[in-house]
Amino acid sequence: MKKSIFSIVLIAFYAISVYSQAVTVANTNMNLVYIGIDNPIQITAQGYEASDLAVAVSQGSIAPSADKKGTFIWKVSATGTAKISVSAKGKLLYETDFMAKRIGMPIASLNNNTYSPNLIKVEKFQEQTGLTAIFNDKSTTSCNVTSYELTMVPSKDKGDPVTFKNRGASFNPPAINLVGHAESGFIYYFDNIQVRCEQNGEEMKVAPLVFAIK
Repeated sequence: MKKSIFSIVLIAFYAISVYSQAVTVANTNMNLVYIGIDNPIQITAQGYEASDLAVAVSQGSIAPSADKKGTFIWKVSATGTAKISVSAKGKLLYETDFMAKRIGMPIASLNNNTYSPNLIKVEKFQEQTGLTAIFNDKSTTSCNVTSYELTMVPSKDKGDPVTFKNRGASFNPPAINLVGHAESGFIYYFDNIQVRCEQNGEEMKVAPLVFAIK
């Protein structure tokens, strides 16, 4: 009886191996797949060509990658357990379960830093160079901030509020100027923050940020 060895590699964080009937599964994302993004899975079977493999899933769809040999793109459509099976020449080689999850909404942050309860020292605030979009979970997708409105509200008797619309994630010169004027008692609002994620390429609005300077 010919031994079959194949590996399934899902791109992300760390690897585990499970040995069962000469089958090795190296899964780097704890058997998680996500709705709304392409989940790349590399599948190889010793003794078989990539063209010999038939890959089936219990939900969603899976198809060979157009540019990476031996890689399949799995698009899941519902949360819960999702099964993947690999066959070759009419013989079932392996099957296993994955957990399908939804990707959480990204949140905006000052250069990947969070400050609670949104109080920040003048010096620390003036070190910031822009906004980033992060996830609180271990999502495999990435997002970029595309625009936002920055409003500086001076403390009493130190001027009127000033608003500037910033394009891109990094502070543009007018935003750098507003940040540079930070003093104790000033408040800065980041509103209408637009983020674009690789999962669908569409812009979305995320929660605003407010920082009081101390």
